[in-house]
Amino acid sequence: AWDDSQLCRLTHPTLSAMSHDVHGFGAEVARTLFGVIMGDGVGSHPVPTPVLTPRGSTAPPR
Repeated sequence: AWDDSQLCRLTHPTLSAMSHDVHGFGAEVARTLFGVIMGDGVGSHPVPTPVLTPRGSTAPPR
């Protein structure tokens, strides 16, 4: 799962998931948009790194 919703923890086995900072990403997009509107251009911005949360659906390598 990509969103690490609560459903990932309620299944059996529990699902491994990727999580990301949705609010931080949205804030960065808004800052970029306001910069473009104000004529500052786009510039470069860091890409948020998702985090893997391994759970019961992930097995160790054989």
